[in-house]
Amino acid sequence: SLLCYPPGPIQAMPSQSNDAHSNTASPRRGYRVTGRAAHLRVARLFEALLLHEEATGADDHTTHDEQTRWIDTSPYASTAATPSNTTNDTTDNIEPEISFLWENAPRYETKSIRDAVQVYSHLPNGINVLDDKWALARLMPSNCNDNDEALATLESHCFRGSEGFVTFAKRVGLLLSTNEHNAANNDEHSEAVQYQFQDLMQHNSQQQQLPPPPKNLWVIKDAMSNGAGGIWIVDPFNAHEFTDEQQTILHPQHRYIAQQYAWPPTLYKQRKCHVRVYGLLTSDGRAYVHKRAFLHVANEIFEYDSSSSSASDGIETQEHDRANKGSVRFEPSVHITNCCANSHDDDKFSGEICVELDKPGPFSTPSIDSSSGRDLPLGDYFPSIAASVAALAEKSAAYVQGGQANNGFEYLGLDFVLSSVPVEGDGHSTRRKPVAYLLEVNAPPSQDTATGLPHAEELHDEVISDLLRLWVLPNLGIKSVSLNGWKCVFSPPKGSSVDVEDPSNLIVPSKAAILNKIRWAMFERRTSKMYESSWRKEEAGVAYSESDHPKSHKCESEKENSIFDADSFVSFVRSQFPYFS
Repeated sequence: SLLCYPPGPIQAMPSQSNDAHSNTASPRRGYRVTGRAAHLRVARLFEALLLHEEATGADDHTTHDEQTRWIDTSPYASTAATPSNTTNDTTDNIEPEISFLWENAPRYETKSIRDAVQVYSHLPNGINVLDDKWALARLMPSNCNDNDEALATLESHCFRGSEGFVTFAKRVGLLLSTNEHNAANNDEHSEAVQYQFQDLMQHNSQQQQLPPPPKNLWVIKDAMSNGAGGIWIVDPFNAHEFTDEQQTILHPQHRYIAQQYAWPPTLYKQRKCHVRVYGLLTSDGRAYVHKRAFLHVANEIFEYDSSSSSASDGIETQEHDRANKGSVRFEPSVHITNCCANSHDDDKFSGEICVELDKPGPFSTPSIDSSSGRDLPLGDYFPSIAASVAALAEKSAAYVQGGQANNGFEYLGLDFVLSSVPVEGDGHSTRRKPVAYLLEVNAPPSQDTATGLPHAEELHDEVISDLLRLWVLPNLGIKSVSLNGWKCVFSPPKGSSVDVEDPSNLIVPSKAAILNKIRWAMFERRTSKMYESSWRKEEAGVAYSESDHPKSHKCESEKENSIFDADSFVSFVRSQFPYFS
C-alpha cells in the first residue's frame, strides 16, 4: 500500500542563544547553503518563506518566535538582505548558531557543525549509497518486483575495467564467434519489417505492433560518471571494441554497470525520452515523490532496424556502417536523453518539458494538444514510479539510518525511462500497461535549470519550496507539516529502526555514517560472492534454484534490513580496523 501513517509531532530543538545578550536582543539563528547554484535558489526560497511566515504569523503547533532573526551565513551570502536582519544590536558581531545546513556534498569546513544542526540536507552515508549507480544495481536487481506488480526493474551486472567486461560479455553471450558473426551479417539481406513504438503524443500508437526485443542490447555506464559522459550502447556487433585492454575506453580501475536496454522505449514525437522525477527520503524512513517533473528528449528520431535486431543509430552513415558491422557506433543523440547531451543544438533540442504526475495520461485520456502550453500529464506511469521509489527507500534504509538527531533528508533526482509490458492474464491480447524503469539517481539533483526558461525556473522553485515546507520549516519549529505537491509513497512499518523511543538518546549522525558504511561493505561483499558463485554454478552446469540464478539474484538488502548478525559485524570490523574493540 502507498498509504502512509500521518507524521508525528515534530519537536523543535530550542535555539541556543548567548546568555550575555539574551535579555537585550532577539534570538539569532543561522542557516547556510553551500554551492553557488544551490544558494541562489534554496536561500532565496528559504528567505521568502521566512518572510511569509513572519507576515502571517506562526501557527499554534510550532514553537517559532516571531522575533527570531535569521542570519544567512552562507559563503555567498549578503547578510544585509536577509529577513529580520535590519536591526543593529550588540549581538551583530557574534556568529549565530547554524540551525539549517544545505550542502550538495559534505564539505570539510562544515564537518564540525553537521551533527549539531536541526536540519541537514543529507542522511548518514546517503550520497555513497543513493548517488552511486553500482549501489543502485546491487539494491534493485531484476527480480525485486516479487511483491509489487507495479515495480519494474532492469537486469543489471557490475564489473571492473575491460577485464571485467570480457567476463560479463562471455556470460551473457555478447562475444560472437566468427561463424555467428558471419551469420548475423547475412541476416542483413532479410526483408525489413516496419514497426511502430508507443508515443506519448500519439494516443493510438498503443494499438500498433511493437518491434520485438533486440538481441543482447546493453547500456554500459561508468558508476561514478554524471551527465552524458561514461555511457555506451553495446550489442554483439560492437562488443569487441571494449575487450582490448590496450585500446579499450574502459578504465581498468573504474567500476561499471551493464544495464539491460529498456525495451520497448516509449517515445515523445518519435524521439527517445526519460522523466526526471523529484523524490525525498527523510530520517524517519519515509519516501515522497513530487507531482511535478521534467521530460528530457533526445535530439534525433529513434529508429529500429528489425533485420539486425538492434536499435539503429539514425544517422546518414548508418548504411555505411551496415557494410561493416564491426564498426557500428550508436549515435548518442539518438539514445542519450540528458539535456547536457542535446542542448548544444538549438534547432533540435526540445528543452525542458514540464510534466504532471498526478494527472491521468497520456494513454488513459484523449490525445494531448502539444501546443496548449500545459504540463504533459503522465499519471499513467505514477504507480510504477512510486513503486520504484518505495523499493529504493525500503532497500537502502539499513545503510542510511541514524539521521534523526539532525533531521537529515536526501533530495533526489530520479531518472526513469518510459516503457510498457503486456497485461498479465490477458491471453493473446495486445493490451499493455505503462511502466517506468529507474535508470539512475542523483543525490541531490542540480538546483539549476538547463535552459533558464521561466517555466523550468518555476518548476524548480515549486519543488524546493514544497520540500522546505514539508521537512525543513517544521523541523525548525517555524510551521507545521505541509505536503503541497509531495505524495508519500513509503512509510516504514511500526517498530522499525527509525522509530525513536528516547529522543535524548539518538546516535550522532557522523557515527551513524561510519556504521552504515560498514553495513554496506558487508552487504557488498556478500552480494558479490553470491553473484560469482551463481555464475560459476551455471558455467559448470550445476543445478540451482530459480532464486540463485545470476540474472535474478534475490535482494539481500531485504534480509539485511530485518536481520543483524552482531558477531559477523564485529568480525568484519576487526578485519578492516585492527584496533577496533
